[in-house]
Amino acid sequence: MKNINIPAVLILAFSLFVGCENDNAKSDAFGNFEADEILVAAKGQGELIDFKVREGHTYTKGAHVGTIDTTQLHLQKAQLRARMQSIKSQAANIEAQREVVKRELSVYEKNLRRIKALTEQKAATPQQLDEIEGKVNVATARLEAYRVQKQSVLQELNVLESQLASLDAQINDYRIINPINGIVLNHFKKPGETVMPGTGLFKIAPASSLILRVYVDGEMLHKVRKGDEVKVYTDVEGDKLYEDNGVVTWVANEAEFTPKVIQTRKERTKLVYAVKIKVKNKEGRYKIGMPAEVKF
Repeated sequence: MKNINIPAVLILAFSLFVGCENDNAKSDAFGNFEADEILVAAKGQGELIDFKVREGHTYTKGAHVGTIDTTQLHLQKAQLRARMQSIKSQAANIEAQREVVKRELSVYEKNLRRIKALTEQKAATPQQLDEIEGKVNVATARLEAYRVQKQSVLQELNVLESQLASLDAQINDYRIINPINGIVLNHFKKPGETVMPGTGLFKIAPASSLILRVYVDGEMLHKVRKGDEVKVYTDVEGDKLYEDNGVVTWVANEAEFTPKVIQTRKERTKLVYAVKIKVKNKEGRYKIGMPAEVKF
């Protein structure tokens, strides 16, 4: 039997195994983690008071994190309420006068029916009939005038109620509400500063997940589809890789030159497509800007 060099065979087999392992572990794309940042801006104008936002702190969705001074708005609201109360009193007075006229009209109409009957019996004169008909007509006109007057007053009251609702909405807008569950990346204002509508107050990003943005060339684009699950690798100690799962959430429709920050000069001349991958940030393992690799 021909002698076989056992050590040489083992070395060759190990080399093939390592080569295959390296081939399988070769990543398809590289990139960095980023966050879907939300810029929270002021909706009102005034002094920023009771502003609790701090960088690196986590806040829940709907948390009240600050207030813009609403003193002037509350003064306007008080003035509106006073005007509304005055108009309500005016409307009540008009209604009371209408009730008086309605009672007078009821009496006149009763007398009109009685005098008409007497006139038919020749027991009352046409002059008496004309007189009572005139009183009915005058009372009816007065009743209509009060109705129109009250309607006008109530329309004014409706306008003031709309203004009051608008003020309440503004006061609510002056409360700074955190829009998502997340961690604050930056804050740009401090208590006591004056802000205007649209002034940026702070940036916040979801704490439970991050976005890994990578770039693929046209030849690999067919392997990438929105909703696909992919493998994500990040560096750990000892030149090892930590494996995790991610989901493709977006694929660019247009190509661009490879970003300078992640490729060599030669590679930067290639046209690539950006891809976003959502990765759950378990226990805060991933940080914004951290590099990662992807295998589709």
